[in-house]
Amino acid sequence: MRLVRVAASSVSVKVGAYRDNLALLREVVQAAREQGVSLLCLPEMCLTGYMLEDLVQWPQVTEKAWESLEELAGEAGETAVFAGLPVRVGGLLYNGLALLWKGEVRGITLKRFLPSYSVFYEGRNFTPWRGRDLVEIEGVPAG
Repeated sequence: MRLVRVAASSVSVKVGAYRDNLALLREVVQAAREQGVSLLCLPEMCLTGYMLEDLVQWPQVTEKAWESLEELAGEAGETAVFAGLPVRVGGLLYNGLALLWKGEVRGITLKRFLPSYSVFYEGRNFTPWRGRDLVEIEGVPAG
C-alpha cells in the first residue's frame, strides 16, 4: 500500500496582488513537493485574495487569475494541488477550485453552497453552481 500524504496550507495572500500571491504559492507547492505531499489543498481564492468584493466584476481579474493558475500548474509536478480562483462561465461568475497535476489544470469544481452572512455574503458576486452537466473553462472540464 502506498502512503498518501495530504496537506493543507494556510497562506496569507493579498487581494489583487497576483505576482506576489503566485510567488508565495510557488514556495508552498515546492515545500510540499520536497516533503513528499501527494495532495496539497491551498486556500479559497488563493490566487486573487479573498474577498475581492466589486473588483471581481472586472474581466481582468478572472483573466489574471487564470494566467496565475496555469503558471502554478507548472510547479505541481507529481503533487496534486487544489487552488481556488474566480472563473467565468457564459458570462456568470463562479467561485472555483482547480485541480493541478503534472503541469496542467485537470479540472475545476464550482462552489454550489455560498455563504450569506457578513463579509462572506458571496451571493453578491458569485453565482451558485446549479448545473448537473460539465462545462468547459479554457478547455478544462468544470462543474
